[in-house]
Amino acid sequence: WRDANYRDVIWSHVVQLVEARLDRLLVGYGPETLDVALVPFYTTRLAYLGGQAQQVDRTHNILLEALVTSGLLGLAAQLWFFLAVLAFGLAALGRLRTASQRWLLYGLPVGLGVALGLGTRLVSGVWTWSALAAGLGSVAGVGAALWALTRRRPAGEPSLPRRDDALTVCLLAGWLGHFAEAQFSPSAETVLLYVW
Repeated sequence: WRDANYRDVIWSHVVQLVEARLDRLLVGYGPETLDVALVPFYTTRLAYLGGQAQQVDRTHNILLEALVTSGLLGLAAQLWFFLAVLAFGLAALGRLRTASQRWLLYGLPVGLGVALGLGTRLVSGVWTWSALAAGLGSVAGVGAALWALTRRRPAGEPSLPRRDDALTVCLLAGWLGHFAEAQFSPSAETVLLYVW
């Protein structure tokens, strides 16, 4: 439970940071600055859970990390990039052909993410768990969109998959898995380098 408590404390301190400096909400604090920006909110509980020699430099949530380092603009860009890669893969599979299908792929993850994030805030009364709820809502939205896009084959499509379909599906699954995993883990530079 120590890790769950640690993340809860980190997220609550990061939310305090965001709420205290609304002037930074649009563009954030910049990359690799969380440890400096969080100093005024550093408490003994955070020091106890993280170790006194360790300073918090990651939010352990990709959405909070984007919000703090690059603001709402960076968060929107990161979500767009994630969904654009999925859209490209689905288009390669022939599953994303119309504008309405693209709206479905973009709309369900964003809609469910916002709904779960705000719903968590309304139920709990605090923003601490809203980023996690929004991220998991986005993953559920992608799952719902994928189900809707792949439940029946378009007319005239062969019943057997093409040879490269398996590779595309595996890459899309890895991409979605990374996003789900990044809701709980710190963003290491090597992972970010490979993603971008």
